Amino acid sequence: MVVASIIPIRPLDIEFERRAVTAYSSCGSPYTRWITLGMPQLGQYQFLLDIVFFLYPDEESAKQGKKAGGTGFFVSIPSSTYPNQFHHTYAVTNWHVAVQGSPVIRVNGRTGPPVIFPFEPHEWTFLPNHHDIAAIPVTLNPSIHKVEAINFDGANSFCLTNDDIQARQISAAEDVFMLGRFIDYDGYEANVPSMRFGNISMMEAHVEQPTGFKGASLVVDMHSRTGFSGSPVFVYRTAGSIFSEAHTLAAGGHLLKLLGILWGQFPESWDIKDKPQKQSAVLDGKSVQGWSGMSLVCPAEAIKAVLNEPKLQASRAAIDKELHTIFGGTPIPMRGQETR
Repeated sequence: MVVASIIPIRPLDIEFERRAVTAYSSCGSPYTRWITLGMPQLGQYQFLLDIVFFLYPDEESAKQGKKAGGTGFFVSIPSSTYPNQFHHTYAVTNWHVAVQGSPVIRVNGRTGPPVIFPFEPHEWTFLPNHHDIAAIPVTLNPSIHKVEAINFDGANSFCLTNDDIQARQISAAEDVFMLGRFIDYDGYEANVPSMRFGNISMMEAHVEQPTGFKGASLVVDMHSRTGFSGSPVFVYRTAGSIFSEAHTLAAGGHLLKLLGILWGQFPESWDIKDKPQKQSAVLDGKSVQGWSGMSLVCPAEAIKAVLNEPKLQASRAAIDKELHTIFGGTPIPMRGQETR
């Protein structure tokens, strides 16, 4: 059994710009607080980009870096018996990407060419009549694979739950960004993810997904295109995002959570017209389909539902039981967690 596992990134591991503001104690005396604001500053925390992997139709396409496939990302669930020593890692993407044509994973290696995992469509787990999401367990070795995973369970989870949405009053106009594959320039010889920024436009839209499911998707005003399917979409909020009743900066901790997974865009049909005139004639029955600029996101809790599918739960339980023969009762410090 391979014991090496990826120590997950926690939300508070991602740094933001900080600024000093004057706050007041209960007795009215002033003091200084350093609050977070602005866009997330990756900087030394750019390892967040390493949660992303690329998907290809077959192994040869992955080797050649062909312009086909989509995006996925790694999430991590701590062992129920040895949470400080071992984490179960899963690759997550869209059902329509992994099961309908691009099941092969490519990740960057610490040295040399990218590492390819030639999975087949039937190996991916998904829920019938559910969101456009598929997942598969992956054994990763941090000394070989240049990858990271985001924590998806417990108090420091990246998963944005319905309770989080209610408690934080998350709604339209929140800032978002995604990490994905710009297929026209994705690195070719190595995976080079790109970032796109935008805002939440609508919290709920019932649009039919490739699976046929018509449950609620989130709508984000963030341009996408072929290759970004399966990208992780994060919502973030800093003190500069919210104003108090006095219209001053509200001092508080920042929010950075996984909003969900990008699955598509709103299509839009445009009529084909004659040469520009004052009254341009529309050619009957002819139109071209394009994209509206609005993108659609499966909520993060829908990912958790797939990861808790009985088969995957049983697999985790079996591994956790086997870990007892390796770790016994001796605690092992979490690699690198204290240095982030």
